[in-house]
Amino acid sequence: PAATQSQGTAGGSSKAPAAAGDIPSTPSVDLPSTPQVAAGASQEGDQQRPMLRVETDLFLAEIDTLGGSIKQLSLLTYPVSVDEPDVPFELLKNEAVDIFVTQTGLIGNRSEYPNHRTQYRVDVTEFKLQDGESTLVVPLYWESSDGVRYTKKFIFERGTYDARIEFDVDNQERHTIDQLVE
Repeated sequence: PAATQSQGTAGGSSKAPAAAGDIPSTPSVDLPSTPQVAAGASQEGDQQRPMLRVETDLFLAEIDTLGGSIKQLSLLTYPVSVDEPDVPFELLKNEAVDIFVTQTGLIGNRSEYPNHRTQYRVDVTEFKLQDGESTLVVPLYWESSDGVRYTKKFIFERGTYDARIEFDVDNQERHTIDQLVE
């Protein structure tokens, strides 16, 4: 659909519209009719990539393997309302009208780094903090074109809402850190 612009009059005047030559022109803008998708991705592919399900004693989360972003997080011990005590409160959600997600990544100057648009690889898609365990680690893997291997780890602890994110860097090419971040 084409973008349109309407022009009102100040003070509510009911003057006849000005001639076409009297109205300043505005540049035309082509607006996309469908949401744009990042290069190399497709809307259909978005539906097929693995989403991780993570459950601790306090929350249920969904982590997208695209970027390793937390897209949904429900607080299991906090109901949405007193009238719905069995429905957990959604702290993070990925809905068009109410979007709130987390995104993390690394940045640098001379090499590729995993960021919020990186497609990570995973070995399993469901994680649960088991009885007797105090820590749950959720690893996501990516390798750069120059052979550096990254593991993005979400670390969840029993009894807390805190989540840590750590990156392990396995430098197969043995670049010095100065070479990687200059």
